[in-house]
Amino acid sequence: MMDEQPGFRISSRQKEDRLFPPLTGAPVTSPPLSTIQQAIGAGKTVSLPTARVAGYSGIILLAIADQPFTVTTLEATVSSGPFVQTQSFASALDPTSGFQVVAQRIIQTGIFMQMTLKNTGGAPTTFVDFIGSGLPEFCTGGGGGGTGSGATGPQGATGLQGPTGVQGVTGIQGVTGPAGANGATGVQGVTGIQGVTGIQGATGVQGTTGVQGVTGSQGQTGIQGTTGVQGVTGLQGATGVQGVTGSQGQTGIQGVTGLQPTLVTNTFPMASTDFPNNADWAINAGAPLEADSANNSIVVAQMVQGSETGRGFESLQVPSGATKVRFTFWYRAQTGPAGARTVGVKLYHRETDSNVALPAWSSDVLNDLAVPANANYQEQQQTLNLAAFGTPITAGSLVQFQLNRVVPTGGTELVGDCLLRNMTYEWLP
Repeated sequence: MMDEQPGFRISSRQKEDRLFPPLTGAPVTSPPLSTIQQAIGAGKTVSLPTARVAGYSGIILLAIADQPFTVTTLEATVSSGPFVQTQSFASALDPTSGFQVVAQRIIQTGIFMQMTLKNTGGAPTTFVDFIGSGLPEFCTGGGGGGTGSGATGPQGATGLQGPTGVQGVTGIQGVTGPAGANGATGVQGVTGIQGVTGIQGATGVQGTTGVQGVTGSQGQTGIQGTTGVQGVTGLQGATGVQGVTGSQGQTGIQGVTGLQPTLVTNTFPMASTDFPNNADWAINAGAPLEADSANNSIVVAQMVQGSETGRGFESLQVPSGATKVRFTFWYRAQTGPAGARTVGVKLYHRETDSNVALPAWSSDVLNDLAVPANANYQEQQQTLNLAAFGTPITAGSLVQFQLNRVVPTGGTELVGDCLLRNMTYEWLP
């Protein structure tokens, strides 16, 4: 089988397929549920065969075991790899059965996928129930012609019934989606395929508009001078004394200058950052992504203690006029410490300029992240002058960054993992 298909289209799937079979050929129950008929030792990992996932609307995953475990997905564009980790799911205790479970619907990004199961418990498993199936694409054909109606006669009498229009050919009925776990209605088929629209160029990222300065207060108008008393007309037409002109009012206080605007803001959730996994990075060691153990809908980077690992990200072009950059970090301790702790962070960077070879990475140690005696998310900012970096950053260039956890410069280091959720940086004038 070829790994790729020519052109831009990938054949859609019209039925549900079980993509990941059991490891030992165990019989499949109905609905399709594969039982891995082998014990997985404590701390051990098993791998499922490679499956082609292109053309499916998604992958449904249900895994049940008597020990805690994680399921990791790895994806590639060709069946021979290389495969890279895209998602990882930690099991949770099911209060009804007392077993550990992972239930997810996955949107694939590659053409081929592998899955691994790791026993994170303290004893071997006695069973693992597992299903990994591809959801089909659905389509519904166009409708038929309408029905004509005659005009209404006088005095409210109904006119003659117009002839019924020609019935359109019924489109192909979409395949009924799989039933939900609790008997929910299957996915409804989408409307039939419309004519192919030409590929539209990607829209560039809109720069953030700076904050509008506050308009200063209008100065008060000065007091109008009193008009002088009109002189009495003297004998023989003499003109009276002219009144004194009033004093001019004081000029009002000038308004406060508006706040300085931000030139460009870039925000990176961890799911949109890069995984350093080759020697071209400053440090060839990536912090893996995982679901927050306390908030499973949030994806975080696992910054482990005692190992310099991190995530990579790239800026848009540094805007003209920028002289500073402000970093904002959102993070928390995996387990709340007994007292205040710190986490060290180190920032690597290198610039890309037009028609110039890439330089070596430069590094700068940032302020330690403060961790209070709890496991709540924290926000911390730091502003740096571009000229103060180990290798100064210049306007007009592209900048590639790598952020790693290191030993802190002060305080008592946090024992255990630090979970990094989000990072924002703003270019300032």
